[in-house]
Amino acid sequence: MRLTAPEAQTAYLSGAGAFDDSVIETAVAAGANEVAPRADLVEPDVVKRAEAAGLRVWAWGVKDKGSLRRAVAAGIGGCTLDYPEWAADVRTGDG
Repeated sequence: MRLTAPEAQTAYLSGAGAFDDSVIETAVAAGANEVAPRADLVEPDVVKRAEAAGLRVWAWGVKDKGSLRRAVAAGIGGCTLDYPEWAADVRTGDG
């Protein structure tokens, strides 16, 4: 994909029970420019290491506004949400 469309976002969706250096290394080795860990596994230091490796962090599995707040505070670049209005609530402090 990256050879034919280098501008395309290519994510490594991590189903692993951890978001650590091995996940980052696997994403980089796969040629991804994004890594997608479960939201409950995101920690600020690992987000920084992923970004230093050239990856954007896009979390999945946000179950409630509290986990969204924690993931945003950890520095994610984005996430998937079943309830998009949560993003506005968290941004304005209403949730």
